[in-house]
Amino acid sequence: SNDITETQLRSWLSAEISYSPCYKENGIRFSKAEISEIYENRNIGAVGTFVKKRGIATDRADMRTVPCSEIVLKAPDNMPYDRIQETEIIVGMPLWVLHESLDNEFYYVQSYYYRGWVKKSDVAVTDNEELWNYFVRPDNFAVVADPIVKFDEKNIDMGVVLPIEGEEQKVFKVTLPERTANGELAKKSATIDKTKAHKGFIPYTMANYYTQAFKYIGTIYG
Repeated sequence: SNDITETQLRSWLSAEISYSPCYKENGIRFSKAEISEIYENRNIGAVGTFVKKRGIATDRADMRTVPCSEIVLKAPDNMPYDRIQETEIIVGMPLWVLHESLDNEFYYVQSYYYRGWVKKSDVAVTDNEELWNYFVRPDNFAVVADPIVKFDEKNIDMGVVLPIEGEEQKVFKVTLPERTANGELAKKSATIDKTKAHKGFIPYTMANYYTQAFKYIGTIYG
C-alpha cells in the first residue's frame, strides 16, 4: 500500500455502477440525480487529505463498488444479483484504509485480494502496529471450523483466525477484534467451543478438504 499514488487511488475511486439504467430492490429506477449523489459520495476531490490507516474488520462486511448501501439491479426482476456487491469481508481480516466517503459512512479499503467500499461501522482502525499484528499474525490461534459461529450478534465465518489467550477442557478462550465508540481497534474476550474450532490451521488433507466443504451443503450462495 506504500506504493499507491494519489493518481492510482483516484483511478480506483472512479469506478462506477456497471449498468445504466439500473433499479432499486423495490423495482424503481435510480434517477440521474441519485446516481450523481452516489458518485459524489466517493469524495474523489479529497484524495490526498485522508491519512492511510491500518484496519481490522470487526464484523462481516459487504464490499461495494461505490459507497452505497442500496441494492442495485440491472433490471427490476433481476434479484438477487446486486451489481455493486464485490465480495464479503470476514471478521479479523486486515485492511489498509485508504479513503473516506463524503457522508463519513464508508471507508475505501484494500484487503489482500480485493478493494472497495465498506461501512465504517464494520471496521476498526489503529495506529498501534503491535495491536494490529496481534490479530494479523497471532502466535497462538484457533481457526473457526463451522460455516458460521455466533458471538452475540456477530457472525464469525469458517476460516476466521482468532488469537487464543487460554483454554479449558471444552472451550478456547479467544480474542475478538472490537470497534470502540470512536472507531478504534480494541480487544474483546470470548470463548468458542472446541467442536467448532481447530487449534492452528486445519491440516490440508483431502479428507479435511471434503469435510469442510460439505458443511456448506444447503447453504444459499450469496
